[in-house]
Amino acid sequence: MNAAKLTKKYMMLIVLILLIVFFSIFGENFLSVENAITVCRQVSIIGICATGMMFALLTAHIDLSIGATVSFAAVFWAKLISTNEGIMMNPYLAMLVVLFFCVIIGTANGLLVVKTNMPALIATMATSTVLEGVNYLITDVGNSLALEIRIFLTQSRSPRSTSPSTGSARATSARSRCLLSSSA
Repeated sequence: MNAAKLTKKYMMLIVLILLIVFFSIFGENFLSVENAITVCRQVSIIGICATGMMFALLTAHIDLSIGATVSFAAVFWAKLISTNEGIMMNPYLAMLVVLFFCVIIGTANGLLVVKTNMPALIATMATSTVLEGVNYLITDVGNSLALEIRIFLTQSRSPRSTSPSTGSARATSARSRCLLSSSA
């Protein structure tokens, strides 16, 4: 092999080695065990997701719901083990429950694609949208989101002002009206 083919084949490895050398010289704690453990922990989730995506790609499909599924797993697990407003479940049992629900989500995606001949892109995009909505419901963000939408709509209906101070007073007034109407 000539040098051009070797360089092209191993370019990412060369870049990785150059980055390690650079950060080792200019970073104080870069070559430490703690940093290596932190990097491995942070990459592990992406590696697990990439392994799952590999199976979808091998069948010439793509899964757009992987990010929403991971966020659902995190939100649902946190809700299950939460002491404030959650169920206060054992964290290990909560992991099994979350894993069970994620398997159901993946199975539903697969069944949508196989049984209905729906394109995987569309089926997983729909699943992603549903899971984002479920995350809103679990975290109870929907109430504050609805409030912000009402504030935006109220502000957009008020006449525009040329003075910045009048405009901000109007925005504060609109926010107060929305807060009062939502608490009633």
